[in-house]
Amino acid sequence: MSKNVTKSIVFCLLSCFLFATFDTAIKLLHGNATVIQILFFRCFFSILFFSPIILHRTNRFRLRTCRPHLHLGRGLMGFAILSLYFYACQNQSLTSVVAISFTTPLFVTLLSIPLLGAVVGKHRWSALCLGFLGTIFIVNPTNISFDIALIAALCSAIIGALNVIHTRLMGWTESTLANIVWSNIMWLTISLFLLPFFWLPLSWEQLGILAFIGFVGGIAQFLGTESLALANPAITSSFSYTRLLWAIIFSFIIWQELPEQHVVIGSCCIIGSSLYILYREIILKRKRIPSRRVF
Repeated sequence: MSKNVTKSIVFCLLSCFLFATFDTAIKLLHGNATVIQILFFRCFFSILFFSPIILHRTNRFRLRTCRPHLHLGRGLMGFAILSLYFYACQNQSLTSVVAISFTTPLFVTLLSIPLLGAVVGKHRWSALCLGFLGTIFIVNPTNISFDIALIAALCSAIIGALNVIHTRLMGWTESTLANIVWSNIMWLTISLFLLPFFWLPLSWEQLGILAFIGFVGGIAQFLGTESLALANPAITSSFSYTRLLWAIIFSFIIWQELPEQHVVIGSCCIIGSSLYILYREIILKRKRIPSRRVF
């Protein structure tokens, strides 16, 4: 195993741990801070803490964009993704929300058919069916009180898949750094405009938690980006599921919550489905199938 691959895996594991603490901190603010407040301070402190790093590692030319309208679309989708995800974290168990977030690769595969002209073989259709079956287990539609928070998490995953496809199209002309910087600036601007309408008084302790969310969220995003840059994502993506393990641990330590049986079954289906899709992608790449993309 090369040094870069090892470093990429370590960065991925650290990113997952930090994202789990990030989710936990958001849930701790339930009833004390609105989603818009969390989103604003997340972006504000991330930009504040990492501006020196961005300025040191790049120049203004790499931040230039020739497709501002695509950044606008990506920024709006990202704002919706984070808002829905934060709402779900505050109003539902972390284990369920994180597990549903893993359906994003499934929706990417499904939406790539009409949007990118992808071809999905029988193996991947079987994996998709298994993954969506797992989603049904977690949402548990037989429950009389249909949970809006879980629907919000699912909508966040669907919009996240559209955002991934949108970013792929942008990636042909835009740098990764430009995508990250302009998205954060847009989220900060939108949340600043909405902040007066969703403001709740904050204590110093709550403000500290919001600063922690911004700082940890920025580090996790930075490490995740570095992990993808150092090695093939196919190698490290399987380690991203450790985020679910940390969510279970933190939920038990803080709220004495353990995942229900239907959540465990659904999570296993989603993770197994995603890993099989990843396996098929590796196999197809080795065969070097020409022309059309196959997902």
